[in-house]
Amino acid sequence: MQAVHPGWPRERQYTEEGMASADGTELPAAGVQAERGATCSEICRLSTCEYKGCHTERCFAELPEVKKALGPLIRSAKATAKSRIETRTPFSKEYVWVRSKLLGSGAFGDVYRCRRQDEDQYQYAVKEINIAAFGEVNTLRDIFREVEVLQELSSSNMCHVVEFVGFHRSHETAWIVLRLLPGQPLSKLIKGMRRVAENDRHAIVLRLATELLEMLSVSHLKGIAHGDLKPDNVFIDLQNCHRMTHVLDWGLACKHEPGSKVVILQGTLEYLAPEVVSGWIAKSKGAEPQPVCPSAADMWSAGCLLLEAYTSQSPFQMGWWRLATMQQCTGILKLQTNWAAGGKGAKKLESILSRCAPQAQTFFRGLLEYDPRQRLTASQALHHPYLSFGQSSSRKHD
Repeated sequence: MQAVHPGWPRERQYTEEGMASADGTELPAAGVQAERGATCSEICRLSTCEYKGCHTERCFAELPEVKKALGPLIRSAKATAKSRIETRTPFSKEYVWVRSKLLGSGAFGDVYRCRRQDEDQYQYAVKEINIAAFGEVNTLRDIFREVEVLQELSSSNMCHVVEFVGFHRSHETAWIVLRLLPGQPLSKLIKGMRRVAENDRHAIVLRLATELLEMLSVSHLKGIAHGDLKPDNVFIDLQNCHRMTHVLDWGLACKHEPGSKVVILQGTLEYLAPEVVSGWIAKSKGAEPQPVCPSAADMWSAGCLLLEAYTSQSPFQMGWWRLATMQQCTGILKLQTNWAAGGKGAKKLESILSRCAPQAQTFFRGLLEYDPRQRLTASQALHHPYLSFGQSSSRKHD
């Protein structure tokens, strides 16, 4: 067994029954805790750097090779002082914002940084949504769903979810105020991590996987599936030893009874589960899409983004940006089907998986199981040996 990476909490170990700390004390596993009604923060308190004796000074941002490779991204994650170019927000006299520079943009709106009038630094992000531009009924429904989900998750102290602060709206515009997240989108870090030493990179992925699955194990038990898990919607703060990972953009979240099935017709194609892609294709042909398990669809998406973080290559990105959406759907579903059957179309994915350690391969195969009934749940994934204390995350060896 290899030595534990210095950036990984030393007193964390998942087992089938629970977690064992370094002093031998048995601690309930995240999935077990969630079933008993524990909040996400209570689960994460047992599995991150708040353990007694954990070397919190050895965060990833302080590791020499990580600092050298990702220095610009790490430095840009720090809070910024107030700008000279700022104006009062139209939704509240309490806030001012910088409209001249976008923090980000998406399908339904743009995001800007803002601060309270009595504060010196920008601690909030405002998502501005043009209601009229997207159709008032559908847009308002999506906005209210996101607000409702964020309120519920924030009230449950979900420590790996972007914190909800407030909601405002006028006749034509809506604004969602969120806590400004430090760090960078995982999509940016993935490109930079190609330059990071292998052991450091895989240790980061282990922490990412654990924190993401801890969050999903609780949200899924609450009947909330994210619906659009992808690297752009995961923020990573390598300077934070306690909470490195945050999930944002819950606009496509699906609330459902745990274990029930619903029709899903939204998401980002290359991260969608096969059963969801099949529904898209059925809908385009005038057929009735089959309902699917939203939590299981989330787990496929989680497998795609974690494998991409591990290998710096998206498993189902085909580069078909010139093709119509239904042609893309058909092509990706064919690749997913061939992957399940071990056909020729699975060569690319097998090539990507071959770069992973043996236990990592079984972990990703469990998440990317074609049959949603056989796919790992978040709680099961947390118990996988790949995430266990002291397991090697390096490439497979002879």
